[in-house]
Amino acid sequence: MTRAVGQADELADKLVIAGATVIAMPAIAIAEPADGGAALNEALGRLDDYAWIVVTSPNGARRLCAGIAVTDARSASSPGLLPEHLKVAAIGPGTAEVLSSAGIRVDLMPAQFVAESMVDEFPKPTDAEDVAGARTSPSQRALLVRAQVARDVIPERLSQMGWQVDVVEAYRTIPATFERSQLDALRDADAITFASASAARNVITSVGVADLDSIAIVTIGPITSAQVISQGLEVAGEADPHTIDGLVESVISTLSPDGQRDDTLP
Repeated sequence: MTRAVGQADELADKLVIAGATVIAMPAIAIAEPADGGAALNEALGRLDDYAWIVVTSPNGARRLCAGIAVTDARSASSPGLLPEHLKVAAIGPGTAEVLSSAGIRVDLMPAQFVAESMVDEFPKPTDAEDVAGARTSPSQRALLVRAQVARDVIPERLSQMGWQVDVVEAYRTIPATFERSQLDALRDADAITFASASAARNVITSVGVADLDSIAIVTIGPITSAQVISQGLEVAGEADPHTIDGLVESVISTLSPDGQRDDTLP
């Protein structure tokens, strides 16, 4: 299991309940963006300029919520977390849950939890301007909150649709270093899970293709799978839906002969 420290408990707990013996091997750490959060804080100070906020990960959602809370506390005139006209899009249920827990309503979550589905379902700027039956927000700007290193599908496609997209880096992912005991345990594992492309890239680069070739690789979705394949390995299972629950079910179906949950899962 390769999720970052502080984010692995949910996946580990569900795998243990399914009968697995879990080896924690965090592949990435979450760090402040290179600018210390200045760009995000600046954008949060002018939310009236935006019609939409797009959030592409739970980590980005956490940083966004923390920044909004600070900005809100500093503004004596602020009536709430977000301007009334501002809508929020979340890439998937994990991201939406973080936002909802902070009191932020999610207006759009795509049917498939990937960037391509997000832009396919995103409204055109003219659709977003009509708020509650009145053209109260002339903005054609969208704020994209994401990691420092990320695919450009969303900003490029939204720009093609006519949106003016401001991209802010809310956090960085830093490759973790592995101890010898972790590497030895990994080589004896039946399966390894990857919940992000960055985790897959770091582990495969650090461990090597040869040592992972006999281990069943299970990913959270197609982008992570593509990263695994691009580095010369096969994907044994892919979560559907692309969630932690989907990842657990994919591990079960990959390792259990009949695909059923039982106490014999390695």
